[in-house]
Amino acid sequence: MLLGCSYPYKPPVSIKPDVIHLDVRERTPGTHHACVVVNGVPWVSDGRQILVLDPAGRVLRELELGQCGTDAPIVDMLRDGDQVHVVLEGSAVITVDGTNAMQPVIARRFTASRLGMAPDRVSLLDGELVCFGADGAVRVHDRERLVDGVHVASMTTAPDGGWYVDGRRLHRVRGGGYVGTASLVAPSPTGTCAFARNEGNAALLGVLDAQAREADPAALTVAVPGRVHDMHFNEDTLVVVSDVGVHLWTLNDGTLQSGGHWMQAGLTSAAVLDDGSVLAVGEHGRSIVDVLPGGARVLQAHATPGGLTQVQRATGALLATGRSGTWLFEPGQGVRPSTVAVHPSPQGTGAKAGDWTAFLQDDGSAKVTTSLGKASVHPPMGGRFTCLVSTGHALWLGHNTGVLRLEPPDTPPLPPEQPDDPDAEPIEVNPLEGGKTMSVRLGGPVLAITPLVLGRGVAYATAHDGFGMVVEEKGPLRYAPRDLDDVSNAPIRWPQFSSP
Repeated sequence: MLLGCSYPYKPPVSIKPDVIHLDVRERTPGTHHACVVVNGVPWVSDGRQILVLDPAGRVLRELELGQCGTDAPIVDMLRDGDQVHVVLEGSAVITVDGTNAMQPVIARRFTASRLGMAPDRVSLLDGELVCFGADGAVRVHDRERLVDGVHVASMTTAPDGGWYVDGRRLHRVRGGGYVGTASLVAPSPTGTCAFARNEGNAALLGVLDAQAREADPAALTVAVPGRVHDMHFNEDTLVVVSDVGVHLWTLNDGTLQSGGHWMQAGLTSAAVLDDGSVLAVGEHGRSIVDVLPGGARVLQAHATPGGLTQVQRATGALLATGRSGTWLFEPGQGVRPSTVAVHPSPQGTGAKAGDWTAFLQDDGSAKVTTSLGKASVHPPMGGRFTCLVSTGHALWLGHNTGVLRLEPPDTPPLPPEQPDDPDAEPIEVNPLEGGKTMSVRLGGPVLAITPLVLGRGVAYATAHDGFGMVVEEKGPLRYAPRDLDDVSNAPIRWPQFSSP
């Protein structure tokens, strides 16, 4: 027998304590927002990842740029030689190296906090990358603010330093002077600039000269059906995407001649493949189409549950109709097409969990009543709450950009004793004291949520980010990666609370 000191056994303590957090699972595809062709290889956005396709449209590789529940989906992609600049809506600009287009890699990431704005789109201005959106425009490499205080919808290089679009007004980047009208602008290989001007349910398409005047309107200005929201040149072919289809136009002998069109509602982006066919993506999914002046022929199609509009809730399942038909989502079994007619479920406006009761308000907020009083709750990033359910122990609220969870305390706190002196200031009380708040980021808006049959959480259906589940998970927190240039990520935007 060994003599000496004995030490009681102590189990190791984890440096990452287990906590309850939210996890997004079984996320399905939704609307494809963007596509490009890199060295002959088509890339398509799918949520927060890039799908690398073969010529037949089959997925060869997936490149994850973010995490569902934490990051916003991809909304824009711009090819710049062997690189592609990608926008995660409102949160980051990421440069992807496509030197080997079959195996793309992330080269650089700029978060919204480093850029000083929430990016929606990107463009090249005199060869330099700029991002823009509701907060103005910023040059990416040095974060110089080029436009401030206006919502920039489009930008392009111009002889006098560049132009940007605010609403339907075209301005110079230098000085902000007004030069004309346009809804979108795109540089052409000849040094001029194409423009689209949306007019109701149609648009005018043409060419601007160096002074932002329409060049030969009789020969170079044409009408296209639908409202144009994306366009670019592929060599001498102008690819125009409107809300009713994709249109090809060619500058030939001083005139703008139609190269054909394919009518498909809900398109978001299109790109010309090396064989001359067109990759078109949007709410319907993705298609490869042979577009000719005499008509169009679909060569390949892959449907996804995008552009969802009506949802029927069932026990632990969701049935929704969208641009590509009706889809049934059952947790644990995924999503599949359905022939069942959708009878939209009425959205509940009130729910109760513990001693907390919540009601949706006309202004998009939620009024929460507790034993301590009433409070107004607003979505983390603005917008509106769209739906509300209870899982007994927690309230779940869907909104424009995700799902918010409110959990009341196990034991309702007692209100503090107020001073006896009637002239004394009353002690302020936070009606949500002791509660827990968590949120996940989705590409909204969230149309419906329903409690899970198994597990603690909800299933959701969104307009453009497909279906999925938000579940409560116990374990170490997962920390978001830092920028590749060692700049910290954007600060967390917490929900805002205000007393009535």
